[in-house]
Amino acid sequence: MTVKITLKQLKQADACEDQLKLFKETFGEEVGFKTKAQAIKTASKMAHKFNLNWASLNLLSEDYRKAYEEAVVPLWETYLEAEAPLMKAYKESKEPLWKAYNEAEAPLWEAFSEAVVPLWKAYREALAKEFAKCYFNQEDQKNHS
Repeated sequence: MTVKITLKQLKQADACEDQLKLFKETFGEEVGFKTKAQAIKTASKMAHKFNLNWASLNLLSEDYRKAYEEAVVPLWETYLEAEAPLMKAYKESKEPLWKAYNEAEAPLWEAFSEAVVPLWKAYREALAKEFAKCYFNQEDQKNHS
């Protein structure tokens, strides 16, 4: 027996165009597996190309989807544990860079803010004048009708 995933099956499950194109370029009309080991090997090789979350939601029945979801919880937890010290180091390294950026940017922002005040004031005054003209003309026309 050969287990298959077909392009037709993916289209019927409403896969996105990018994934359909990738599947067709990679496998043609279908990919088949004679053994579970072969399926696992192919899936591992394609892990960074195909959307496995979509596949789990659209190609697995409810029972197998639940089994999949239960199996991935500890994988996600392991990933987060391993990622935590890296994220901490990243944030700690980034903090002084943001501080330096904010200190360097502050006088630039202040100069911009001061320079824009008269522009904003002139713009608002022009808006007010245009509104007043249009409103006056509208109401004046009503009075003459």
